[in-house]
Amino acid sequence: LRYLKSALSPISLEDCDRIENYALQWGIDGKKWLTDWTMHPEGLQEVWTDANIQDLDSMNEIRRIFMAPLQKLSEAFRNATHLSQQVLGIYSFFEDIHLQTRLSDLAVKMDASGDNRSAQILNQLWDILLSALEQMDGVLGQTQWDSDSFLRLFKLLLSQYDVGTIPPVLDTLTVGPVSAMRCQQVKHLIVLGAAEGKFPSY
Repeated sequence: LRYLKSALSPISLEDCDRIENYALQWGIDGKKWLTDWTMHPEGLQEVWTDANIQDLDSMNEIRRIFMAPLQKLSEAFRNATHLSQQVLGIYSFFEDIHLQTRLSDLAVKMDASGDNRSAQILNQLWDILLSALEQMDGVLGQTQWDSDSFLRLFKLLLSQYDVGTIPPVLDTLTVGPVSAMRCQQVKHLIVLGAAEGKFPSY
């Protein structure tokens, strides 16, 4: 449910609300997410209308859409005998949910809304994720890790990365006379394009 409520959810917010209400209403957990739901969408009801049947069919279709990549990821970890296979499983999951495209689209929306800093951060996340996975594979690829240990290691590795952004005030050019650059705080000034001996000594 945390995944479905996130900004990278594969379903709409309205569909997420429907799924969450049904899951809470009927106590959906564990393997119940993997099988077709058959309980009444409105709770304890004996009468089924055509609208109820269509609603349940729609929710089952939505459930299949977001559960298929998650089930594939779960099976990849269950069958993995070393860390390289776990890394490959996560990368396949990222591809299945089109994570790179989703991050890029979200960055464009944030940039358009004026949130330039968040857009800059999102544009770096895909490369950071790939770098982290490549590091894990390169250093520990042939070692064996259970799922919980792998997750702790992956979180620890990601926490060591810095996401840098350029403040808008620094990402600018100042145009003017050289005298405008001379101040007491500047110890050294590098002038590009000045011919030797042609620059006034003062």
